[in-house]
Amino acid sequence: MEASGGPRLTDGVVTLRLASAADLPFLAEMTLLAAFPPGPLPDGAREMARVVRWTLDWGRPGDAGVVAWRDGNRVGAAWCQRRRTRRRP
Repeated sequence: MEASGGPRLTDGVVTLRLASAADLPFLAEMTLLAAFPPGPLPDGAREMARVVRWTLDWGRPGDAGVVAWRDGNRVGAAWCQRRRTRRRP
């Protein structure tokens, strides 16, 4: 995969649906497109902490997301994770 900017929209309707755990591979792909400039990805990009952190453990209570669809294809996504804080003893 190359970070190429993704699909180009020319016409048609874009619909949104709630993201689910089944969308995690797509969310990870979208993270790669956002994290690096267009072109070949660096070695190990998929495992870099700055990439993995956006999808690691996603889908817990309080997390939310949507996936954009056009003509039966996923064309984008937006998601967030509820911030979890560690309690100090």
